Amino acid sequence: YDWDDIIRSVSASFQMEWELSVADLVEKYCHPPHIKLYPGAFQLLSTLSQEGHVLRALTNGYYIYQYPVLRALGIAPFFERIVTPEKLGAAKPQRKFYLAAQKDAPQPHIHVGDTVIHDIWGANRSGAISVWVKHDLPSEWENLTPEKRARDPLITTLVQEGINSDLCPHCHPGLELKEALPHFVINDLSEVEGIITSLVKS
Repeated sequence: YDWDDIIRSVSASFQMEWELSVADLVEKYCHPPHIKLYPGAFQLLSTLSQEGHVLRALTNGYYIYQYPVLRALGIAPFFERIVTPEKLGAAKPQRKFYLAAQKDAPQPHIHVGDTVIHDIWGANRSGAISVWVKHDLPSEWENLTPEKRARDPLITTLVQEGINSDLCPHCHPGLELKEALPHFVINDLSEVEGIITSLVKS
């Protein structure tokens, strides 16, 4: 995930020199239409922050590449910590990454993400509660609660499709479908607050 090192290495293989900085390019292009928030993201983070929840961003991008994006989107102040690979020596979906992110934070750890392998599988293996953001929700699921969607028989097919669509599913030989099933499935981030409320009450 060291993008500058990757480009330097590839450039060297072609006897070329990489003289720019990815971090500088991120800063230059860190504005719409190159970046955007999921609908409802700002409101959700704002609400959870006001309610006193500890919010941490878990990303495989190095801090120098990711923080400018979070800052430009106006959501950086909501996060108490931004967890990145170069600080931990691990990355999603490694269990170590999630366990480190949970350190010194109130439990339970509720992880919200849109990829099966890097978000759901990784979170599950660390003991976190996984919330899968699936924007192309099946029509028959629209009136179901996030918990009932995760328990519907169709979930195994959709999760397997999510695994198959990953850029490198074979890079994770220990991956098993049953370990990648989410605890909740949402279509809109506005549903997250209800999940957190129900978990706190229970």
